[in-house]
Amino acid sequence: MSAPFANVGRPIRLRTRRSERAQLKVVPKQDTAPVSVDTRLFVWQRDGGSCRNCGSRSDLHFDHVIPRSWGGSSTAENVQLLCRRCNLRKGAGLVDGGAQRIE
Repeated sequence: MSAPFANVGRPIRLRTRRSERAQLKVVPKQDTAPVSVDTRLFVWQRDGGSCRNCGSRSDLHFDHVIPRSWGGSSTAENVQLLCRRCNLRKGAGLVDGGAQRIE
Protein backbone atom coordinates (compact mmCIF):
# COMPACT_ATOMS: atom_id res chain seq x y z
CA MET A 1 0.00 0.00 0.00
CA SER A 2 1.12 3.51 -0.63
CA ALA A 3 1.84 5.79 2.31
CA PRO A 4 -1.35 7.95 2.18
CA PHE A 5 -3.53 4.85 2.47
CA ALA A 6 -1.40 2.91 4.96
CA ASN A 7 -3.83 3.39 7.86
CA VAL A 8 -6.99 2.49 5.90
CA GLY A 9 -8.25 -0.95 6.81
CA ARG A 10 -10.64 -1.47 3.90
CA PRO A 11 -10.62 -0.68 0.18
CA ILE A 12 -11.70 2.80 -0.83
CA ARG A 13 -14.19 3.27 -3.63
CA LEU A 14 -13.96 6.67 -5.26
CA ARG A 15 -17.21 8.13 -6.49
CA THR A 16 -17.78 10.76 -9.11
CA ARG A 17 -20.50 13.33 -9.13
CA ARG A 18 -23.15 13.08 -11.81
CA SER A 19 -21.94 16.33 -13.34
CA GLU A 20 -18.51 14.77 -13.87
CA ARG A 21 -19.82 11.80 -15.86
CA ALA A 22 -19.38 11.79 -19.60
CA GLN A 23 -22.16 13.54 -21.45
CA LEU A 24 -23.70 11.83 -24.49
CA LYS A 25 -23.28 13.82 -27.67
CA VAL A 26 -26.16 14.15 -30.08
CA VAL A 27 -25.00 13.36 -33.59
CA PRO A 28 -26.98 14.96 -36.42
CA LYS A 29 -28.83 12.58 -38.70
CA GLN A 30 -26.70 11.53 -41.65
CA ASP A 31 -27.69 10.85 -45.24
CA THR A 32 -28.55 7.15 -45.09
CA ALA A 33 -30.15 6.91 -48.52
CA PRO A 34 -28.37 4.50 -50.88
CA VAL A 35 -26.79 5.79 -54.07
CA SER A 36 -29.63 6.19 -56.57
CA VAL A 37 -29.81 4.21 -59.81
CA ASP A 38 -29.42 7.40 -61.87
CA THR A 39 -26.28 8.36 -59.94
CA ARG A 40 -24.81 4.87 -60.35
CA LEU A 41 -25.43 4.90 -64.12
CA PHE A 42 -23.89 8.39 -64.44
CA VAL A 43 -20.81 7.43 -62.36
CA TRP A 44 -20.38 4.17 -64.32
CA GLN A 45 -20.37 6.10 -67.62
CA ARG A 46 -18.19 8.92 -66.26
CA ASP A 47 -15.55 6.50 -64.91
CA GLY A 48 -15.68 4.30 -68.03
CA GLY A 49 -16.67 1.14 -66.12
CA SER A 50 -13.24 0.81 -64.52
CA CYS A 51 -11.53 1.58 -61.21
CA ARG A 52 -10.47 5.22 -60.94
CA ASN A 53 -7.21 4.29 -59.19
CA CYS A 54 -5.85 1.24 -60.98
CA GLY A 55 -8.09 0.79 -64.06
CA SER A 56 -9.30 -2.70 -63.10
CA ARG A 57 -12.61 -3.81 -64.59
CA SER A 58 -13.40 -6.62 -62.12
CA ASP A 59 -15.11 -6.60 -58.71
CA LEU A 60 -16.09 -2.92 -58.85
CA HIS A 61 -17.72 -0.95 -55.99
CA PHE A 62 -19.38 2.44 -55.84
CA ASP A 63 -17.42 4.38 -53.21
CA HIS A 64 -17.97 7.74 -51.52
CA VAL A 65 -15.03 10.15 -51.96
CA ILE A 66 -15.96 11.82 -48.66
CA PRO A 67 -17.28 8.92 -46.55
CA ARG A 68 -20.88 9.07 -45.39
CA SER A 69 -19.59 8.68 -41.82
CA TRP A 70 -17.82 12.04 -42.31
CA GLY A 71 -20.95 13.70 -43.70
CA GLY A 72 -20.44 12.95 -47.40
CA SER A 73 -23.48 12.85 -49.67
CA SER A 74 -24.61 10.31 -52.26
CA THR A 75 -24.38 12.71 -55.20
CA ALA A 76 -22.44 11.99 -58.39
CA GLU A 77 -19.71 14.45 -57.37
CA ASN A 78 -19.03 12.41 -54.22
CA VAL A 79 -19.28 8.89 -55.68
CA GLN A 80 -16.55 7.09 -57.60
CA LEU A 81 -15.98 3.63 -59.02
CA LEU A 82 -13.24 1.61 -57.27
CA CYS A 83 -12.24 -2.04 -57.42
CA ARG A 84 -12.51 -4.06 -54.23
CA ARG A 85 -8.76 -3.88 -53.53
CA CYS A 86 -8.56 -0.07 -53.87
CA ASN A 87 -11.79 0.42 -51.92
CA LEU A 88 -10.58 -1.69 -48.99
CA ARG A 89 -7.22 0.08 -49.02
CA LYS A 90 -9.00 3.46 -48.87
CA GLY A 91 -11.26 2.44 -45.98
CA ALA A 92 -13.16 5.30 -44.35
CA GLY A 93 -10.48 7.86 -45.12
CA LEU A 94 -9.85 10.34 -47.89
CA VAL A 95 -7.59 9.61 -50.84
CA ASP A 96 -6.00 12.27 -53.04
CA GLY A 97 -5.37 11.90 -56.77
CA GLY A 98 -2.15 9.94 -56.19
CA ALA A 99 -4.01 7.27 -54.20
CA GLN A 100 -2.33 8.32 -50.95
CA ARG A 101 -4.43 8.09 -47.84
CA ILE A 102 -5.21 11.34 -46.04
CA GLU A 103 -6.33 11.30 -42.41
